[in-house]
Amino acid sequence: MFKVLRKADIILFLALCLLGAVLTVWTVRSAAASSSGAEVIITIDGAEYGRYSLDSDRTISIDRNGNHNLVVISDGTVHMEEASCKNQICVHQGIINASGQMIVCLPNGVIAEIRAADSSQAEYDAVSQ
Repeated sequence: MFKVLRKADIILFLALCLLGAVLTVWTVRSAAASSSGAEVIITIDGAEYGRYSLDSDRTISIDRNGNHNLVVISDGTVHMEEASCKNQICVHQGIINASGQMIVCLPNGVIAEIRAADSSQAEYDAVSQ
């Protein structure tokens, strides 16, 4: 009978796992660095509530019409910590960190969107005419 795994196969597997880990760390760090200068724009029922830089950590408490949302900006990322809505989809959506991403709390009418500081940082999926 022949051997299924050889020593070289194990070394190759470990090298590929290490390469994958290094590329993952590099991608995460470069995404965080590219968000520098970006801002979070919070709108409520279509009206702008505020603009906040991703460069400084802060917690924004939004209380309007008996509704409550808590938006947290930390380490260049944004997430919805708390919401008074029943479905909690906005809370479970998780962390956003790139231009164009947004968290929407539809029952409370709150939108938190990341926008690049200038249009040269904006990333597009496609362009149409």
